[in-house]
Parts: sequence; C-alpha cells; structure tokens
Amino acid sequence: MQSLVSEKENLANQLEEKDKQFSLLISPAFADRLKPRNSLDQNMEFLSGLKKENQEALKKIQSEILHLELQTKLDEFAQKLHENEACPLCGSLDHPNILSVENVMESLQINKTRIQSIQQQNELIEQTNLQLNRFSTEKNGLNAQISTVLEKIEKEESALQAHLQQFSWKNYQQDNEALIDN
Repeated sequence: MQSLVSEKENLANQLEEKDKQFSLLISPAFADRLKPRNSLDQNMEFLSGLKKENQEALKKIQSEILHLELQTKLDEFAQKLHENEACPLCGSLDHPNILSVENVMESLQINKTRIQSIQQQNELIEQTNLQLNRFSTEKNGLNAQISTVLEKIEKEESALQAHLQQFSWKNYQQDNEALIDN
C-alpha cells in the first residue's frame, strides 16, 4: 500500500509541475487572462472571443482599405483632369471641385500593418489553443491516474479492514511488540 501512496504523491507532484509549466507554455500576450486552474472551456472561450473580435476588426480594416484604395484611384483620375478635356468618369468638360487626397498612402500602410498584427495574433491564438488542448489532455491523464491509484488504495484499505476484523489473536496488542516476539 505504501507504494500506491508513493505513486499517488508522485502523480500529484507531476500535476503540480504541469500547473507551473502552464505559464511557460502560454504566450505573454495571454498570460494575464489564461490560468491553469480555469477550465479548458473558460480558456478556450476567452481565445474564441478574442479571435472573433479580431475577425470583426479585420473586416473593418479591410473595408477601410477598400475605401482608401478607391480614393487613390479617384485621385489618379483627378490628376489626369485638364481644363476643357472630358472627365473619364462622367464626361464633363467643367471640373469645379477636383478631388484632393492627402495621406492616403500612409493610411493604407498603417492599415496593412494593423492587418498583419491581427493575423499574427490569430496565429498565436491557434498555437495557444493547441497548447491548451495538449496541456488539458496531459492534466486529464494525470488526474485519471490519480483516481485509479486512489481506487486501488481504497480497495486495499477495505481489504485490510476486512482482514483485521477477521483477525483473532488472544491477548494480542498491536502496540506491544514483546507479545509478538513470544
């Protein structure tokens, strides 16, 4: 039975070590929100919500990029407009309010950088999901082993109690070794 108790303690230590390793597995970007004691579902829900927010931000940025690219194209047309020449878009010879576009290229670059950043974070989310699943699987395996060992300990204790109830030795005292040696 002592070996089972020892095995249980060893498994409990491994489980504790897993919890310590958790913070090393998780990206610093998520370390403040993902905890080893949270359920896998809680951690996955956080990552899923973050990914959803990222997808919405990507859509917004992509829409903004399309708008900026349209402005760039219109600016190209505006640069080609000359007095008394037909507009390539509407055919008018009069051009009273020519479009003036400023800082479009800078805004485009900023948005493209934001997209790259979000895509990198999404990749990090996927990697973290994989690590969480692996971590959870390993932890569940250790918990299952601990449960098995506890069941074995319980069975051995029950068998020992049953044996002690059937044991009959006249004048036996468990604490008196002198009687045992006789």
